[in-house]
Amino acid sequence: MVNALNNTGLLSTFSSCQGHYDDHEQELQDRNKADVRFDPSDKIRENSIEKFLNYLMVEFNNEYSFDPILLSTYKQYSPNEDRSNPDLSTWLN
Repeated sequence: MVNALNNTGLLSTFSSCQGHYDDHEQELQDRNKADVRFDPSDKIRENSIEKFLNYLMVEFNNEYSFDPILLSTYKQYSPNEDRSNPDLSTWLN
């Protein structure tokens, strides 16, 4: 899935996880949930990514309707590379 997402050109993944083995039992834990984190590619609007993810979800649910998928998305803000001190007064007015 990660390779397929990266191949779209819409985004670039930087982290993915779908569960771990329990240390003492070596049984898979809840692997029904995947956490995939990505950055949009340059000049790609969030709207395009949302439409693409919706398309994937609908197509998957049409093909495998016995076990529909749920998709939760959220935007996470993090500091950018520019560490200069911005003039905060421009944001407060």
